[in-house]
Amino acid sequence: MFDSVKSDFVEYLLIDTKEILKPGKEFSAKVLRSHKRIYNGLLERDVKKIYEEMVRHFREVEKDLFAAHKERRIEKQIFNRIGRGKESIPIFSRTV
Repeated sequence: MFDSVKSDFVEYLLIDTKEILKPGKEFSAKVLRSHKRIYNGLLERDVKKIYEEMVRHFREVEKDLFAAHKERRIEKQIFNRIGRGKESIPIFSRTV
């Protein structure tokens, strides 16, 4: 039962994190590639490969989500400083 609760917690945490940070298509493509490498390790029954790919995957996701968080935080600070919402700023035509 505890494993089920832990699994649900992690799943909802990832869903919420992605909803808030909106990391983008490249993030999703990297996750898919990682999952394929892990899956291939499972098919090969290569415990060492599975472990290494899982660790690599967790580190990549952590790094990418942290970068997305940092980017969103900086974006929010810029928009708050000039007193407008993100939607009202022509990002590509104005230097902030």
